[in-house]
Amino acid sequence: MTMDEIIKEIGERAFGDVAVMEFAPEGKWADIIADKHLGKDMKTTQLRKVFTTIKQMDLKVKGKNDDDEFNDPSIYMMMPHLAYAKARRFINDEF
Repeated sequence: MTMDEIIKEIGERAFGDVAVMEFAPEGKWADIIADKHLGKDMKTTQLRKVFTTIKQMDLKVKGKNDDDEFNDPSIYMMMPHLAYAKARRFINDEF
């Protein structure tokens, strides 16, 4: 699968409609993006963690009103997690 095919699949629907099994397992979107498109110096597990965190946040807001405040700690922890991964060279600058 190419990056263009992944973007097309993602773009055709809301991320909330995407099942975790479509992006998280080895050989799926996260693995393909990290391995083929971001370079060998990146750990594929880092991208899977980010996708999974985003999906978990999405699941928490399903069924809630748009006016409801979203105050999940995982959203605040995303940037420090990415900064740590970058500092440890688990992810590259493109990520």
